Amino acid sequence: MKELPQHIRQIDPCFLTWFVGFFEGDGSISYRDSKVGSRISFDAITKRAEFEITQEISNIQLLHKIRKLLGFGRVLEYEKNGKKYARFYTSKQEHNFRLISLFNGNLVLRKRREQFTEWLNALNQGWQLNISIKPFTGCVTLQNAWLSGFTDADGGFNTNSKNGFKGTKDHNGNVRFRFTTKYYITQEGETNVLTQIKQLTGAKNKLTQLTNGYTQKLYNRLEITSSEATAVLIDYFTRFPLKGKRRIDCLRWARVHGYKMRYVVLN
Repeated sequence: MKELPQHIRQIDPCFLTWFVGFFEGDGSISYRDSKVGSRISFDAITKRAEFEITQEISNIQLLHKIRKLLGFGRVLEYEKNGKKYARFYTSKQEHNFRLISLFNGNLVLRKRREQFTEWLNALNQGWQLNISIKPFTGCVTLQNAWLSGFTDADGGFNTNSKNGFKGTKDHNGNVRFRFTTKYYITQEGETNVLTQIKQLTGAKNKLTQLTNGYTQKLYNRLEITSSEATAVLIDYFTRFPLKGKRRIDCLRWARVHGYKMRYVVLN
């Protein structure tokens, strides 16, 4: 395995756990023959494995941070349908070996475990390797940074600050003011993982289903709104901070929760 760049002696394990969660939310792994574009079979010479994470251009600094901390890969910018994006990318064999070591046995989502197993089996066959699939022991917990990375990829934070904290009207027609907060994660399938997050925080909200607005496919959604569960999440994200653009949303969300718990008066 190729040595890390000279200025990188050791990668923080907390960052690596965060990175696994971020990959599970937004990453992509594939394999193909670079001559014919096939993702099914390899040629003995032209075989290629690819890893990438794509983000909106506004989150490009996070990809640069990932590249710096891992010590490999490239950050590329591109435009699609008039919108700008950035992606962290590598197809070098030695880099993929590092990623295999990191993900093997540590993935949490069922779909990612299945995808990784298919990917590694293809690499074993194409590169004439014999790397075993380790038993997957990764799980959702509030004691490591996996959920922080997963939230950076697929989570979100909402408050009612944009409408001036306005609530419902009383019987006299006067507007009631209140603070509301919401943490949410949406996934295709993965009800077990969403349920585990719900149980760890003590949330009472039921999982709901929705579409993405473009297809009829249903996605599962967890929303956490109670003060008690929100406090658990705030403690978690204080210990394992977000690293991308959602960090600002998280700080604002936590601030509004603080207003609510201090019974700040709004009029």
